[in-house]
Amino acid sequence: MWALIGGWSVWVLSRRRPARLPLWVPMTLAFAASGSLFAWSGWKLPMAVIRPGDYVTAEYPVVAVLQHTLSIGGGLVLLAATLSAASPGGPARSASAAVTAGPRRNTAHLE
Repeated sequence: MWALIGGWSVWVLSRRRPARLPLWVPMTLAFAASGSLFAWSGWKLPMAVIRPGDYVTAEYPVVAVLQHTLSIGGGLVLLAATLSAASPGGPARSASAAVTAGPRRNTAHLE
């Protein structure tokens, strides 16, 4: 569920759609999804690998290790995408800025 929420949030941040949606809503959801995926699997992965005491995973051990490893990676990717979209030169803003600014010309020879 967190992966879907995070994916939707990053999609909204990168497309800036819908326009009436306040920016803090998808930003908050993306950070929560990223942190949830990373942190939850960050403590579950060592438990699945080491298996202290009588700990038994609900799924096969190989599946648990793969799931938690992919969740940690997904959380990091969501964080990187969210930070990229939130930066002042984010994907949607830089694309529109390039269109309005036009092509860059080398004017060093004019000086």
